[in-house]
Amino acid sequence: EKAEALAAPFGGGRYGGETCGCVTAATMVLGLAYDGTDLFEKVKAFDNAFAEENGHIVCKDILGHDFSRPGELEAAYADGSVESHCPRCIESSISILKKLLKEK
Repeated sequence: EKAEALAAPFGGGRYGGETCGCVTAATMVLGLAYDGTDLFEKVKAFDNAFAEENGHIVCKDILGHDFSRPGELEAAYADGSVESHCPRCIESSISILKKLLKEK
C-alpha cells in the first residue's frame, strides 16, 4: 500500500506530461538494485529499451496529450489514449526491468 501511494503521483508524468510514470518507477527500482556506474548504465539501458518499445519516455509524447494544459487529462481519457497506451507502458516497463534485474 505504501509503495502504491508513493508511486501514485508519477502518473501522467507527475501530472505534467513529462517523464512517464513507468519510467520514474522503474528508475526507483533500479536505484534499489544497483549503485554507481552500474546504476547509470542500467537506467540508460532501461530508457533506451522503453523508448524503443513505446516511442518515447515522455508521457505527452507517448499519449499525445500534455497534462499540464487544462482539459488534456480528460481528453486523453475520452479519446482512449490512456486506455490504449498506459497498460502497454506498464507491461513494457515490467518486462524490461525483469531482464535488467536478471543480469545482476
